[in-house]
Amino acid sequence: MAKNVVVVGAYWGDEGKGKIVDFLSGDVEFVARFNGGDNAGHTITIEGKEYKVHLIPSGVFQGKKVAIGPGVLVNPETLCNEYDYLEEAGFKPKLSIDARANVIMPYHIEIDKAREGSGKGVGSTKKGIGPCMEDAARRTTAIIIDDLVSDALRPRLKKVISLKEDELRKYDILSNGIDEYVEEIAVSYEKFGKKIKGFVTDELTYTLTEASMKGGVLVEGGQGTLLDLMHGTKPYQTSTITTAEAAFATLGLDGRLFKRVLVAKAYPTRVGDGPFPTKIEGELAKQIRDKGNEYGTTTGRPRDVGMPDFVALRYSAHINGLSRDDGWALTLVDVLAGIPFKIAVAYEKDGKRTTFPARLDGWKPVYEEAEGWPEISKDEAKAICSKGYEALPEGVKGYCKRLVGFTGVPLEIVSLGKDRSLTLVKGVRERTLEYLK
Repeated sequence: MAKNVVVVGAYWGDEGKGKIVDFLSGDVEFVARFNGGDNAGHTITIEGKEYKVHLIPSGVFQGKKVAIGPGVLVNPETLCNEYDYLEEAGFKPKLSIDARANVIMPYHIEIDKAREGSGKGVGSTKKGIGPCMEDAARRTTAIIIDDLVSDALRPRLKKVISLKEDELRKYDILSNGIDEYVEEIAVSYEKFGKKIKGFVTDELTYTLTEASMKGGVLVEGGQGTLLDLMHGTKPYQTSTITTAEAAFATLGLDGRLFKRVLVAKAYPTRVGDGPFPTKIEGELAKQIRDKGNEYGTTTGRPRDVGMPDFVALRYSAHINGLSRDDGWALTLVDVLAGIPFKIAVAYEKDGKRTTFPARLDGWKPVYEEAEGWPEISKDEAKAICSKGYEALPEGVKGYCKRLVGFTGVPLEIVSLGKDRSLTLVKGVRERTLEYLK
């Protein structure tokens, strides 16, 4: 596999990207995050122990240099706490933060909570992501990392709050005077700024570009393609761009130097509001949710569970620009073991079928039957990973064959468990390329 890689999610997030990034990080110098904020989380399992991160890239567990790009929305309190957590766990981050990244302020979080509490939200995580992006787009009310680590924070903050005064009073966030509110925020945020100042740089794009010329960069995304601000399932999206091309645009990298790896778990899940065509209910959904621990890394919210959706995966492969030079990473194969399932191959509404609609409301999946596979123990998974693709259960190989044939994209990786060691790579791509001949 090419050393420069971008890893993004194919569904609505929670696909297991963290494990794939951690697994692939061994071959690179830098792992950079390009989007989202602390509304997204990655869970990494190393020798049976789980670690959770929300802002610092998963490459930290391989001892790699890690970078937070200008497209990431940074909650500095989360970042500082996460740094301490990793350091205490024995993983001291070699961290760089782009000075242009936008900062999530306390009022962003309060506005987010107020909107969601009014019943007019879209099921956000209430982390302030949307309101922060609104200020970034408005420009005059944005506060960036460069402001946070400079002496200009207080005057900048006073100007911004003056411009936002009506909105803040509308939500009862600003109940006293502007000066008092500025002081309240500045006291804590100046401490955060001092702590991260040594990691902040104006040169990140040049540093990553130089590293990519030597084949040494892995870029990770938060959330998934179907939450993308432009191409996602409207209006239930995140507030940032989640696709592979956005990684190159925000970090200033040459996409021609990168392999794209699109992560899809064997079944889709979704949190928050919005239509979910293949969603299942009842005991089967509970069985998958509990077996796969389908509860949000960031919020703890139970995730809705669905049948495999090849319509959505084909759309994601297209939107992310995947070709035969790129590949799928299929995760949580072990969770779907022993569970009966069908595969969605089309959407239908009023007698019509579509590729993938802008709004999913009312569209129903058209299913085809699928062959399942038996339970895979940890020892069996280790044996399969050592033997190669042909050792996979026939049902898994059949699933892979249909995925590759339906989307036109080879398979790169099959994950058979949470641990880094339970990952199959050797021979997968070569074998599945035969499906495209």
